[in-house]
Amino acid sequence: MEFFFGLISLTRFGFNIGLLDRPVTFGLFGALITGNIELSIGIGIFFELVWLDFFPAGTFIPPHNILPPFLTLALANLFDITYPGNLIPLLLLTFPTAWLGTRMENWQRKLQDLNYNKLYYWADQEPSSFKPEALVVRSLIQLVILNIILYLVCFTIIFVIIDYTYPFWSDIFEGFKWPYLWLVALVGGILSLRIPRAYEVLVFCLGIVFLTSLFI
Repeated sequence: MEFFFGLISLTRFGFNIGLLDRPVTFGLFGALITGNIELSIGIGIFFELVWLDFFPAGTFIPPHNILPPFLTLALANLFDITYPGNLIPLLLLTFPTAWLGTRMENWQRKLQDLNYNKLYYWADQEPSSFKPEALVVRSLIQLVILNIILYLVCFTIIFVIIDYTYPFWSDIFEGFKWPYLWLVALVGGILSLRIPRAYEVLVFCLGIVFLTSLFI
């Protein structure tokens, strides 16, 4: 599982070929691998909505949006967590790992400064030794290894926390269903629009949901 994650993580910057690095795509792959369609796609949609307004541009490194859904699905299957409400503590635990992934990728980029110096030296002193493809391959291998290590560390820590705490919160969030979780995840994307009408639509929808919950 961790090796598969290391390879998939390359779709963020190594082999960026479209939607493969999006959580919703991961949800589809997770459904095919685990057979748990509702859980996998539900998790994928949740994290897709959370980072709907984050795009890589210039030197900005967006949150590692593949790591949290990967951890969430793996741990949910391991602990047999299928009800959306019971996923809430797990989602809260895996959510910060996206920024840990970003910090790791930023650190790995800084390591490539040495490669820049090497390229400069080759071009100036040893043109015959100019092999940028070797540096690219080495950087990709670094990313795979670092992502595997990050996944294993995060998985182990969150596994221990859930193993001790799950009996205490397994029945607390019974009223939550997928639409409620998706609505919460969508708030950030709507607020990022900075458009007053978007805020009005958000308040109106929240009111509808609240009134519906009172009469159902």
